Amino acid sequence: MNSPLIPFTLIVLALLLAAFGPARVGAAGAALARHVREALAHFQRGRRNQLREPGKRPR
Repeated sequence: MNSPLIPFTLIVLALLLAAFGPARVGAAGAALARHVREALAHFQRGRRNQLREPGKRPR
């Protein structure tokens, strides 16, 4: 996935760092990264449940 969005994202991150300072951006980035990881783990767990038990609804 090599899209032109990646350099744009880096520029936005640099602007956020310049505007708010590293502490606040670091905290927000960590919270966002944790949210993304949890969403991915939840999605993968749901897919695994569906693959393992096709007759049952995933809990």
